[in-house]
Amino acid sequence: MTDRFFIRLFALFGILNGLLFIFKQQLLDQGMHANVLLTGNVIMAFISLVSYIMGRQGLASSNHN
Repeated sequence: MTDRFFIRLFALFGILNGLLFIFKQQLLDQGMHANVLLTGNVIMAFISLVSYIMGRQGLASSNHN
């Protein structure tokens, strides 16, 4: 297994956050809270990272039960 997942996760996270910063004013004009979207993006990236690490540890374990 390679750790290309980390590169993809951080790339996607960076792209989404960049787009949120670029279009922040348009989002605010439509009544959306940009800080909530950024926080949600961080939380989802963290959950994805933890889930991936746990799955990898489970696959590497000698007892798969």
